[in-house]
Parts: sequence; C-alpha cells; structure tokens
Amino acid sequence: MCKYPRLRWVTLFLLRASRSVIVGIGIEVTFEVIAAAALLRKYAPALRVRVVNVTDLMILAAGGTHPHALSDDGFETLFTLDRAVHMNFHGYPIELKGLLFGRPHLERVTMEGYREEGTTTSPLDVSTFPFSFIDNEQP
Repeated sequence: MCKYPRLRWVTLFLLRASRSVIVGIGIEVTFEVIAAAALLRKYAPALRVRVVNVTDLMILAAGGTHPHALSDDGFETLFTLDRAVHMNFHGYPIELKGLLFGRPHLERVTMEGYREEGTTTSPLDVSTFPFSFIDNEQP
C-alpha cells in the first residue's frame, strides 16, 4: 500500500501528460538536466517535461541482453513510446546507441555526450616530450 496515494496519482498523471523526456546519465549532466527542466518550467510552464536520471547504464540495453536491462514494458513506462527523448551522457554518444540497439522507436531519441575535438598533443608527443625538450635546447 502506498503511503501517499494522492501524491502517487499526481505523479502518474504528470508522467502521462509529459510532452518530452530529458535524461541525465552521469552526475554533472544530471545536474544540467535538472537545471534545464527548471528553466523550462520557468519560461515555458505549459511544456511538460519528464526528467529521468539513469544511474545504471545497463538498464538501457534491450531486454534479455543483460540482467539489469529493463523489460520492454518497463522501458516504455519510463521513456514512453511516442514522446521525444533527449539523452545527455557523460561519455561517447555512440556507446548509448549500442546499448539502445534493439529498442523500439529510436528515431525519436536524440543523444548528446562527449565529442572529441582533437588535442594539442598527440600520444607520440607525450611519449617523446622529455627527449624533444632536451634536443631543442640551444647551446
């Protein structure tokens, strides 16, 4: 028996009424998702957004591929079947695509995550740094 049945009813109503789902996967991005939801509530109060925090990546895998994976019904309850879903991940988005492979209606899912933009040093530069520094000294 639910201790607060009225609150549970309101929560279920809001879950059904949400127009989109924003997902935080990782500590920092979850804080960003919560802040984004607060801004949406302030500046677009008519827009209903569901916020989901994923702490176990393996729940995203297709049912039966991992012991923690959500069933199709559980995945549908959390992420809906017909709403836009935007996932924010602390890692590479391609990893999410691999985990979500086999889930229905993925065309409505967008993903953001770490995008490597190159670096000022290469692994070769890092491994030869002490030697190149010594060789470049002028007498």
